[in-house]
Amino acid sequence: MPDAPGITEKELCDMVKQANRTVVDEKDILSDNVYHYSRGDRGLDKVNPDRERGDMVAEGR
Repeated sequence: MPDAPGITEKELCDMVKQANRTVVDEKDILSDNVYHYSRGDRGLDKVNPDRERGDMVAEGR
């Protein structure tokens, strides 16, 4: 999903965890991890909801 103003890294991680527990079949769960892809540098970074700067996704990096 594209970066969305107002959604924090913690909220995004919580959303994935909640979906994995309530919607996704157990055999289809890969992980609770969330990753941010930067098209500009073609980089993939694991989102850390415990980081102090927890609003990084909302800020568009």
